[in-house]
Amino acid sequence: MLTNGQLPLNVAKTTAPDFTAALYFPQPWGHVDLSAVLRPGIDVTDGHFFDHQYVAGGGHIGLDIKPGWFGWVKDDIILHFEGGEMLGPYVNSSTNFDLATNYGTTGGYGAFNGPTTAASAALIRFKPTEEAGGELGYQHWWLDNLRSNINGGVNVHYGIPIALVGATQAAAINKELMNAHVNLIWNPVSFIDLGIEYTWGQRTVLNNSTGTMNVLISKMAFRF
Repeated sequence: MLTNGQLPLNVAKTTAPDFTAALYFPQPWGHVDLSAVLRPGIDVTDGHFFDHQYVAGGGHIGLDIKPGWFGWVKDDIILHFEGGEMLGPYVNSSTNFDLATNYGTTGGYGAFNGPTTAASAALIRFKPTEEAGGELGYQHWWLDNLRSNINGGVNVHYGIPIALVGATQAAAINKELMNAHVNLIWNPVSFIDLGIEYTWGQRTVLNNSTGTMNVLISKMAFRF
């Protein structure tokens, strides 16, 4: 009988493929793109006491606008917005997940040497994660070989009760991620980028603890 190490049971699984769709509308001033995902088969079961099925999904809209103002024909504005349920693998954050749960913490159910009865299993709760995010960015060309980018974005999880996941996970699960970048990039020749960038980021976890970073970096990239 196992008494330590990884849990011998993974209760979450997908029982059907995800369905995705996308539309792209090119325009003289830029483009609009729309996309959506439907996840019809995310199940949690221990094969004995509980069996839950979830259907979830979300959508995204992206805009690319070339304003052409002041004669700056290469300038570019981007906007992205997304939101939905259980979008863990579709959002660019390594901490995203599909379900919040007290599995393994309530009554010892799911843990080693814990009770495995219908009564203890009835205490297990699962809640689909809900999230939304957005990004706004602007690229300006100072010269034909000198450009700057400035952008900012936010990703928010909401509706996850601390009482569900417990104090330990509440200090680790992201509630809100924000970041911003501004840079200056020079192309001395066509295949080399030299740049300097300032990055700011802030992370707030479920218990509202917050951490902030400020980074100034220089970089060189080769393009072939």
